[in-house]
This record gives sequence, structure tokens and C-alpha cells, in this order.
Amino acid sequence: MMVPARQSRIYRWLAMSLLSLTLGACGHASTVPSPATKSATTAPSAAPPPAAPAKPVPLKKVSTRLNIAPIEGAPVASDARSAVAAISKRVAECWQGPESPDAPPVSLQLSLNQDGSVRIITVLDKKSFSGNAGYRAAATAATSALFECSPFALPAAGYASWKTLPLRITPHH
Repeated sequence: MMVPARQSRIYRWLAMSLLSLTLGACGHASTVPSPATKSATTAPSAAPPPAAPAKPVPLKKVSTRLNIAPIEGAPVASDARSAVAAISKRVAECWQGPESPDAPPVSLQLSLNQDGSVRIITVLDKKSFSGNAGYRAAATAATSALFECSPFALPAAGYASWKTLPLRITPHH
């Protein structure tokens, strides 16, 4: 039996409509956009262009200096005190760090080579270093300053007294 062309189109339309309804009820979306959605998705956007990013606020030009002194209570010979003063003066001339208003004082042990270059720096308060970010930042800044500013001009005759120095370094601005 032959179906007239008009009936054939009706059957196809009916089948597609039923299929669309079935897929919609199951939660599946149709992959073929309708003419209305197709024109809506290809239409140019009337949204205004994004605004230019705001200019960053300039940082205050406040620098941090380091006050370097022997640790209180540590036995320090007079040659070592002179060495600490020379190291403090050299670091003050050579290094400026970024602003650090809440930086705590740090305790370091500075070991030097005979030519005045830094051999090793040891953090003495390991608990504060591992548990306090501010202390860690201050200790890192002090360590950087000591390495950057060495070698220090120290008298070779007093090397035995200044080869290892326990220091208290206090950041200030």
C-alpha cells in the first residue's frame, strides 16, 4: 500500500514530535537547534566590553634595616664585639629589605671564613622558625642580607674570636 506524500510528511512530523517529547521527558536535550535558538546564538552580543583593570596602588617606600648585636648573655670577646659592629655597619650600608612592620627579632649563629665571607648561618630558635611565618621571613631576610653583604672586612688576627658569632638581628624601619 502506497502512502500519499502528504500523509508521509505528517507521519514523519508525528514521529519526530513523539521522539522529541520522549527525549525531553528522559532529560536528554536535542542536539539539533531550532531556528529560533540558532539565530539567537549567532546574533552579536550587545554587552559592553569589559572595563579596564584598575591600576595597582603603589606600595609605600619604607625599607627595613637590620640591627645586629651579640645575643645577650653569650660570652663574646672584645674582638668579637668589634667584628659584630663592623658586620652591622656593612649590612646597614649594603642592604635594605622590604617593609616588615611586625618582623620579630631572630637569633642566628654566623660562621665566617678567615677572609670574612660567610661559611654558614644557623637559625638558633628552630621551633619559632618552623612554626612562625613572621619569624621565618625575618630570618630569611637576615640570612640574605648577611650573604649579600659579605665578605666583611675583619682583622685576620682576631679570627679565633669572630669565626663563630651568636647574633640577635632585629628588623626595624
